[in-house]
Amino acid sequence: MKKQSMIRNYSLMVMMGFVLTLPCSCTKSEGAPSDRPNGHTKRIINTPFAPKVIGPYSQAVEINGMLFISGQVPVDPVTDKIVGGGITEQSEQVMKNIGAILKAAGYEYSDVVKSTCLMSDLGNFTAMNDVYGKYYPIDPPARATFAVVKLPLEALIEIETIAVRSR
Repeated sequence: MKKQSMIRNYSLMVMMGFVLTLPCSCTKSEGAPSDRPNGHTKRIINTPFAPKVIGPYSQAVEINGMLFISGQVPVDPVTDKIVGGGITEQSEQVMKNIGAILKAAGYEYSDVVKSTCLMSDLGNFTAMNDVYGKYYPIDPPARATFAVVKLPLEALIEIETIAVRSR
């Protein structure tokens, strides 16, 4: 009986084969923060300045001063289409989308502590890295980059981000 109770009080988030356990009883909230019985607050972030979600997930979730941004692909939020051009243009759009979500949540690029980059072709790494580096010129976040077989909407790049409130 104790084991069942403990499971209900934890939210599990599976990311790239790792399980992150947050002590909270999570139910989806819409926009406004929702107070949890254990004192933790979960806030769903949604901005029209980043692409609309295309499935059962949020643009970002904030809890305990941490912001978890879902993987961003190079969709222009105005046209709802992948931007034209190659990896440079697509990387730029992904970083703009991340910036829009950071801003909507009250964070900055300097608050980012971890990025995970998914690329359809690691031959594009240098060009992507040049764009990425412009957004993190000082104290860049930790990062992992993986080659994947295919990304949503035939994108060349997708980046997910974790930020921590530093002020």
